[in-house]
Amino acid sequence: ALTEVRQKLWSLQPRSWAVYEAFALVEIAGGEYFLSCETGDDRLELCLGGGPGAAAFMRNFRADGRRRDAARCVELPRQKVASGVSVDRLLSWLERRASRWGGGCDAHLWTSRSQPLARDLQRFLHDPAAVELEELPRRREEALARFRFDPSALESLPSDLLRDR
Repeated sequence: ALTEVRQKLWSLQPRSWAVYEAFALVEIAGGEYFLSCETGDDRLELCLGGGPGAAAFMRNFRADGRRRDAARCVELPRQKVASGVSVDRLLSWLERRASRWGGGCDAHLWTSRSQPLARDLQRFLHDPAAVELEELPRRREEALARFRFDPSALESLPSDLLRDR
């Protein structure tokens, strides 16, 4: 399951404003383990722990140990995830995508980079194959440039590019 938590940027900020920081809490093995994912300080922050105590910690503290302002946090409804994506596949996808989210607030006034992370993570957990397919290079030059240093990644290319000699 996945729970998105949104934190207002200011204590007096109205809930209706679309400006917030977000982190996602992913349940693993039916809630036996938890993984929090968020961006901050130009990096992707992950925290993994076991049991309800770990989930409580992640709701109250960031991966680097800084305390969250619980009064500004709003937890959205828990979403069931039926895709069956493995932790290895999830972490590999997060690693490939980390540079896209950057960290902190970007140049746009009305969004933060944590919002796309939460949105992309929801999409991936609900339909990982569709998201991975969207991310594959479609042109020969792009594929060659992307996989030059990791030949094993060529196995994930579309069949028409695999046949291209």
